[in-house]
Amino acid sequence: MIRHALWLYFRFTLSLRDVEELLAERGIEVSYETIRCWHLDEMVVKVGGKRMWLWRAVEDEGEVLDGAVRQTLRVLASDVGCAKLYTGLGY
Repeated sequence: MIRHALWLYFRFTLSLRDVEELLAERGIEVSYETIRCWHLDEMVVKVGGKRMWLWRAVEDEGEVLDGAVRQTLRVLASDVGCAKLYTGLGY
């Protein structure tokens, strides 16, 4: 649910209130203020000797809400809907 909310926000450049309304239509009640407190955190980790990307949705107090591990940044960015954040950064 958190990944979907962040995907909506970044992929379609919606307002936080728009995301709140779209989630409400799916039966998920969450305040736009709550969505505002979420952010994405990324880091490189080695798993089995291979370089992997670990992404986490984190709230403003540091609690991890959701996470994913992918082999490439490009694949993960499209999964989460944040590819536009990395445009022009060489990833």
